[in-house]
Amino acid sequence: MGDTASTERSVSRYFTAWTSRDTGTVRDLLAEDFRFSGMGMEVKGRDAFQMYDASRDDTTVRIVEHLRVEDGKIVASTLVTDSGAYLAFRGMV
Repeated sequence: MGDTASTERSVSRYFTAWTSRDTGTVRDLLAEDFRFSGMGMEVKGRDAFQMYDASRDDTTVRIVEHLRVEDGKIVASTLVTDSGAYLAFRGMV
């Protein structure tokens, strides 16, 4: 149970930092070899991973991340979303 609780704390800290734009804490929670993939993008390394605002007029897209945590650090993130809604959000349809 301790491993699950530790994982939950890391993920909770990540989302709190992410939504409050606390880039220092986000960076501290990502492993150096962190990998992000989603919507045809792949980012390798925590230094290449950047935060962004997901807002465009009245268009909303729901994005879900699957995070993998090892030793209290997020080592991978996979983005899952409705590609049609995401393209509309990006103004591409």
